[in-house]
Parts: sequence; structure tokens; C-alpha cells
Amino acid sequence: MSKSKNLIIVAIICQLILNASAQCEMNNGQCPEGCNLVSGNCIEDKCNNYIQKLGNSTSNPFSGQLEFVNGTIDLNVTIFYIDDDYSDQKKFGIVKGENKESCLEMQIWMYQNSQYKIKQEISYPIQYINDNKNKRAYSYIIPSKDFVNQLQISENENYYLFNGFYGIEFKIGEIIQSQIYYDFYVKISKSSTGSKETTFGSLNSYMNSSTIQIIPKSILEFCNDETCTQTMNSTSLYLNDQVWLKHSINTSGLEGYYLTNPVIYFIGDNIFKQGTIKDKKLNQKGFSLYLMTVEIAWSNIKISAAATMSINAGNRFLAEDKTKVDYNSIQTTSSIEIDCIRIKETNQCCFDNETCFSDRLSPKLILLMISISLLLLL
Repeated sequence: MSKSKNLIIVAIICQLILNASAQCEMNNGQCPEGCNLVSGNCIEDKCNNYIQKLGNSTSNPFSGQLEFVNGTIDLNVTIFYIDDDYSDQKKFGIVKGENKESCLEMQIWMYQNSQYKIKQEISYPIQYINDNKNKRAYSYIIPSKDFVNQLQISENENYYLFNGFYGIEFKIGEIIQSQIYYDFYVKISKSSTGSKETTFGSLNSYMNSSTIQIIPKSILEFCNDETCTQTMNSTSLYLNDQVWLKHSINTSGLEGYYLTNPVIYFIGDNIFKQGTIKDKKLNQKGFSLYLMTVEIAWSNIKISAAATMSINAGNRFLAEDKTKVDYNSIQTTSSIEIDCIRIKETNQCCFDNETCFSDRLSPKLILLMISISLLLLL
């Protein structure tokens, strides 16, 4: 085939692409035939098939469910809806992940509290579920290692309590067509992760989402000593060690805030434990230092720190300029992944069937001590 013919073919393809993209462009305030005006933009008529399934200000087609993943404390979040077009191969589903014919895409957000103002994008894999009838669903898993970063944590005498606040945006391009917001509640026993409960709360749509702020990012590092002149991403840790951590704000423009009210957690497979901060230095802008006691020996564990941002090192102080974004009392979190926290006496890790806390010896260590005692008696 000659070069001239190749160029003609390329030109035809380019023109077809341009025509397709220009199909629904507004002209003199009007949408062309085959297109409708939605939120100030012209979209293809077929998009209405999917937009209509999102409901409106008086009807909400979605419902939710929360379950623990079998054998873990990971959370499986599922959002259901009824699809009357389930048998239509062109109209089924709502978003492109379900049906490539759709114009809609979805994005899941995590919010810091029930006001749904401060959000962070999450990128967990979404499973699109179809029961081969009219019930469809979106499902994703929140790993327990992300609880400190994702959920609001409190506690009572016997339980850790978690509140989650999430939302889904349905968009055409960058234009939001609909939003849903939902919350849930989780309770896990301090003595055994086998004692746990989940409750899915409310699910609402079309809530006011103005003045959205993005959750500020921070980083957590190990210090070489109390002065923390050097930091490290990893270090060898043993049960009952005491180590300094540096928790730093990592969002440009927010380095003038202090980090206050810190909390440390140890999180792993079937383990969630609040750590002890023996000492802390909170008087530096942009970062804080925590002296942590290593209270657990475990494999594949995450050490997570949460702290509250403040204009001063002590109390909350409201910014005088009300036009500026106020990050006071907003929480920021960060974590460090550790392959193994060892026991000094054996230089070994603990695994799922031999939890090793600082206030409890492991079964192997107890047997070792008994054996040594018997040998001494002989």
C-alpha cells in the first residue's frame, strides 16, 4: 500500500474520532440531535438510561451491607441497587466498570467525619456483583491494616470502636451527576479479635458537599536517637524495645501546624492493639516526636500513628481569616510496615498461633524456660 493511501486512511480515522467527540458539543446554547443537556453539558441520549438509575432528591435506590471477611477483621463493604434493565445487554448496570456502553464512572472517597467535608480518595479494587437477576452491587474490602488511616477510632473498657464515613461519586468526565454517602460502625474486643460486631448505618444521596478539603498527608519514620538528627524507614525491632518515632506533616503549605494528641497502634492479621507512648515532643512546627514501647512481637505488622493538627502546640486556635481553609482539629495519620518484631531471647518472630505481648510470654518461650529450669534441677 502506498504512503499516500496510508495518509488518507489515517486522515479518515482522525476525522471519525473528531466527529465522534464533537457529536455532543453545545452550539449556540443548544445540544445537537441525539444529545441532551445535563448539568450544563451535552451528553448522548443513551446516557440517560444509566443516570435515571441513580435516583433523585426524593428517591435513593441504594442500600448497604458490612461484613467481616472470613477468618480476619478485614471489612467487606457492599452497596446494592435494583436494576430493572438487568437482562438488556446494552442498558444493564450504571457505570463503565459494569457496562462499557455507560457514560458514567464511579469514585469512592473516605471522609474524616459525619460532616462529609474532608475527604481522601481511595483506590481499593471494586468488585462488580450480579446475581443474574435484578440485584447488582459494588463491593470493596478495607484491610484491617488501614483502620487507623481510614476509620475514626475510640474505645471503652472492653472494646475498640470504629466509625467509617464513605461516599461514592458518579461522574461523566469531571461533572458529578450524583453522590451517595454512608457510614458504618465496628466493635472489636480488646481481649480477642474473635469477639466483634458490624453495623451498617445510614446511606443518603445529594448531600451538600461544598467547601471540600483534602485530608493532609503525613509520614512516620524511625529516629536514630532522642534528638532525631537522622531518620530511617525501617529498623530491627524487638519486644519491649523503646524507640523514637518522627511524625511529620507532608502536605505543602501546612508545615506551620503542630501535631497534638498522638495515638499509636499495632495492626496486623487478626491483631489490633493500642501502643504506649512513654514520652512525646509536640512543640515543633510541622512534626512531633514520640517515644514508643514495642509491646508486641509479630510478623507483617503495621505501626500507625494518628495526631490532630493545631495552630499552636496546646489548644485549638481558630484562624482569624475565615476565607482560609481551617485545618485545626483535622486528624492526619501515617504508618510503617514491619516484616518482623522479634523476641530477644529466641531472636524469632511470632506468628498467628503464638501472640507475644509484652505482658504475656509466648508458649515456645514458656516451654524453653521450663526446660532450662528442669536441667538446672538435674
